[in-house]
This record gives sequence, C-alpha cells and structure tokens, in this order.
Amino acid sequence: MSLQNSESSVTTSIHELLNYVSSLGEHINKLYKHLETIENNLTTTKDDLTQSIINNKTELERVTEIVITKSELNGILQNLNEPFEQFSPPKTPEEAHEE
Repeated sequence: MSLQNSESSVTTSIHELLNYVSSLGEHINKLYKHLETIENNLTTTKDDLTQSIINNKTELERVTEIVITKSELNGILQNLNEPFEQFSPPKTPEEAHEE
C-alpha cells in the first residue's frame, strides 16, 4: 500500500467520521426540538389544569357559601309555617309520626 493510498484512506475515513458526527448532531437537534415541543405542551397542559383547579375551587367555595343543609331548610320552613299552623287541620297520627 502506498503512502498516497494510505493518506486517501485516512482522508476518506475522516470524511466518513465527520459525516457520521454531522448526521448524529442533526438527529440530536431534532430530538432536542421534539423534546422542547413536548415540554412546552406539558407546561401548557399543567398551566391549564392548574387554572382549572383554581376555578373549580373558587366555584366550589361560592357554591358552598350558598348551600344550606337539609336541617337548616327544615328549620326555615318550620319558621315560615308556624304562623299558619293554627289554620291547618289537625295532623293524623301518621303525619305526626313522620316529624
């Protein structure tokens, strides 16, 4: 093998290695961009979910403020009915038992 063939072989090997490294770099850049896109999508989804949780919590607090319990409602109804009880017919034993 001559020196010229040896140099040509080394040069070819170096070019092949450079092409391989260049191709590898392109793939790494594509993967990096893809991972950035995934990260951005996850961040957006997380932000959307966080905002939704905050909105749901606020709505739940608002609803909780206006909700009354069954016993509170019964008390309100009883207070409203008390003035009219004297005009109501007497309760049957079954109706009295239900209270």
